[in-house]
Amino acid sequence: MPTIAIYLVLALVFTVGTFGGGYLAGWESMVAQYSELAASVRVSNKLAADKLDALTVDRDKKQADLYRMVAEQERFDAEAKSEIKRLIGELDGRPVRVRFVTKAGECSAGSKDSGTGNSEDRTGDSGTAYGVLPEENSRRLRAALTSIETLNAAYRSCRSRLISISSKL
Repeated sequence: MPTIAIYLVLALVFTVGTFGGGYLAGWESMVAQYSELAASVRVSNKLAADKLDALTVDRDKKQADLYRMVAEQERFDAEAKSEIKRLIGELDGRPVRVRFVTKAGECSAGSKDSGTGNSEDRTGDSGTAYGVLPEENSRRLRAALTSIETLNAAYRSCRSRLISISSKL
């Protein structure tokens, strides 16, 4: 019986040695693979961090350009609004003179037989007259002119912004 016990112990030692050795070899292989993978991840993280830094700098430059463009555009818009306000202010104290055409079909500046087209040449024409608009009509005309000039300034502002942006693309 002691020989069977010795054989069993030897079989157990051999089994543990074989599987333990294989396990240790596998463990070493796994540690080596893990080390390679960890190094690869560190390199990838470093590359990603560098690329993120470069893209962040690029984004910050573009954002600064946008802020500069917005500030510049707001300054131009404020100048346009103040110019419109100044011009309308100049017109506020003046009466609005208009030319009235009393004949049908005589809305153009020139007559059919005159090639000049100058409205001042029509002073003797009985079909036209000049006058001053009543105050209420003058006020409404000024309000309409203010709206038209503001809309025109906004259009010019947007158009110039789009042209400057498209030229950079």
